[in-house]
This record gives sequence, C-alpha cells and structure tokens, in this order.
Amino acid sequence: FPSHDNTSSKAIISNTFEKVCLWNEMQVYEAIKFSKLKKDKLVVIGSRNADLAYQKYSTDFYHATDAKVNRLLFLGQQNVCDEINEVIKLNKLIKGRETFFDNLVYRPNPNKKSKLELGLLSEQGIEVNLESEIDLRNYQGIICFPTTMILEVILSDVPAILYTPKHSNYLFSPHLMWRYRHFDAIRSVLPFPIISHPVDLYTVLKEGLLPQKKFLRNNLNNFFPKFN
Repeated sequence: FPSHDNTSSKAIISNTFEKVCLWNEMQVYEAIKFSKLKKDKLVVIGSRNADLAYQKYSTDFYHATDAKVNRLLFLGQQNVCDEINEVIKLNKLIKGRETFFDNLVYRPNPNKKSKLELGLLSEQGIEVNLESEIDLRNYQGIICFPTTMILEVILSDVPAILYTPKHSNYLFSPHLMWRYRHFDAIRSVLPFPIISHPVDLYTVLKEGLLPQKKFLRNNLNNFFPKFN
C-alpha cells in the first residue's frame, strides 16, 4: 500500500492473500478492523518514503538557500478543494508586508498538477515548486493541508501550521480530510498548531510562527516507522 490511508478509506483487502505488507502498526489495526484479516497475515515493512525522509533529516548537511530570505512553503493536498484561492490570498498577505515572510512558495501534491491552476499562480507571481525532491529545511515556515507530508514536516522541525479550512463547495475539504481515521494517532501528539479559520491563520502569520514543540521521535513509529 503506497499510502498510509489506504487501509482505512480506500481499500478492503482480500482474504486470499497469504501475506500483506503494510506501512505501519496503524495499518495493521485498520486491516484487522475493516478488512477482517487475521494479524498473522499482516507484516509491517515501513515505506520507501519514510526511509528517505529519515535519511534526509538525520543529517545537518543540506543545500541551504539564501538565509536572508524568509520563505513560507504551502503544501497542498491531492483531493480537489479551493486550494488555489487559499494560496492567492496568502500571497497577497505576504506581498503586503503584513507577515514575517518575504515570499510564498506553493508545492502542489505530486498527483495534482493542473496546468490551468499553475498558470494562474504564475500570473500572480507565485513561485511553484515542482521538483521531485524537496528539503523542508530550506524554508522558514510551513503551511500544510492534511496530507502524508505532515510526517515529513515533523521530521524537519521547521515551524509549521496544519491548516484545515472548510471549503463548502468541495467534497474533500481540508477540514473533512483531517477527520479521516488514518490521522487518529497523530492528532493528540501533533507538535504544531491546527488552525481552521483563515482569520486565525492570518493572525498567527502576522505574529510569527513558533518553533515546533518537543516531539518524541519514537511516537512516529506507529505511523512512520524507521527501518535500517
């Protein structure tokens, strides 16, 4: 399963398999609960994404960008929502010199790259990051929709906000996505704020993002295990 939400929201696993390889212990629990599989059929092997993330953020050596520029990174989600308007509004706030940040960088989910939307952002002068690899430490702050990238944001230790606005005209708003079962284990231990309303988000950005709270990395093993 390439994504950590498949066992709770996307797939019922057939009982015909002799073994099912999973990301984490949460998927084991979900496979037992939703697919009615026996535990002896399930084995945790981790994920390539986790291995690469731990390798990346376990070193102090990385390509740093210009330290004089404070950049805010916006991480989008795969499911369709009013993401582009959120980015445009944030960019106006930053360009109006109302925050600590100098510019905004938008990184869409790799599975969601609308040429029309990206063209609209380009017209607004918003930088879009489409590189295959990204080091979150090259940014001074992060706004993240509810996605698997939350786990890498925790590893990066960059000041961050989980943003969960309601988009009433869209089926999969960030507010709804945050309620999905695969986020259950991380809700109580998230080391940075959860903000749902745009006004609250803008207020925090004007005041400045706080460092992430101390986080026991062992807590990540339930949903982002590290293997050597």
